Amino acid sequence: MEKNDQITILGITGYTGAWLAKTLTDRGYTNIVGTYRNPEKNDLFAAAIAKRHRL
Repeated sequence: MEKNDQITILGITGYTGAWLAKTLTDRGYTNIVGTYRNPEKNDLFAAAIAKRHRL
């Protein structure tokens, strides 16, 4: 798998999905897409990811 291949994570705001997304971004994968049910959890998740990339 290439670092720019699209990866889709079902339930990205859940415990396992969030850890998988974190691990993949830490390893340099850049095209990660996820599904979610709760828009409020998604906002928190997106803010956490954005904060990590600003550091």
